[in-house]
Amino acid sequence: MAMQPKHPPKLVKAIKALAKTFGANVVRDAVASSLPAKTGRPEIDDLTLARPLLEAEAEEWRNDADLKSHGRQQRMANAAGATRPGHSRESTIKRVRDKLAKKRIPAVVMLALPESIDTAPIDVLLRKVEEAYHLAPTLTPLLDVLISQVEDALLHHRALIGEPTPDLSLKAMLTEVGQVMGSGIGAGVAARKKVEAYQRETANEPK
Repeated sequence: MAMQPKHPPKLVKAIKALAKTFGANVVRDAVASSLPAKTGRPEIDDLTLARPLLEAEAEEWRNDADLKSHGRQQRMANAAGATRPGHSRESTIKRVRDKLAKKRIPAVVMLALPESIDTAPIDVLLRKVEEAYHLAPTLTPLLDVLISQVEDALLHHRALIGEPTPDLSLKAMLTEVGQVMGSGIGAGVAARKKVEAYQRETANEPK
């Protein structure tokens, strides 16, 4: 039996984080919609060549870099092409550039989201998600799930704890809510009733 290729640890970690947040099926569909069907001979995995550059760009995007600024794609293709000694640099650069034209921005957003969920203040996360809707429409189902989770976390935090502090990330907010709901026997039921009461009280308030 042929051995399965070992995936890069950072890739595995990112996929697991996304699957935990959005659900495995949503992540699987989002990835499938961003990848071409397998036809003909196996392709050289040019995007793996560009992965360190994509990860660096994800960090830059979290810090508000413009993913559509002129020359980004070409510079990344040039750098990736230099990493395959023994292959035609020009043909590698062209292949990488063509693939980046279709896959780069969704890949960068996917790589950026786990860290944003873990560490970014909630208003910053929401701003980046709003940007992502425009930058990477193929990720809309995944982004919809994330928005729904943010709204649910805010609801539970406000009902059970109060208004979250401005620096709180989604991960930290979910941790605080989880601690309240798991604080003792019957705590979960009592918390759900409190959330339902809060929803009724705020149902007619302006958004």
